[in-house]
Amino acid sequence: MTKRFELLGMNHKAIVTEYDESNADLMSYTTDVMFLIDGELYRRDGQPQSNTTARHMREFATFYGFPRMTKKQLEQIPVVDPRIAR
Repeated sequence: MTKRFELLGMNHKAIVTEYDESNADLMSYTTDVMFLIDGELYRRDGQPQSNTTARHMREFATFYGFPRMTKKQLEQIPVVDPRIAR
């Protein structure tokens, strides 16, 4: 069952769509920026663009059990085309 929720402390700007415990998408403002696919993290090309988006991505990753990452580490996550992420 798909569910949508906000990451806490992100002022309604970081929305998660969770398909199951191993698959979810993160929307920062109006852009899908990070994906959890079969338990692995992926990011949209060019993300994070800002410190705020990096904070959203960092919280999404830690929510799903990944270690806390710097912006530089977030930029090293593999890229996936959001059109084929789901």
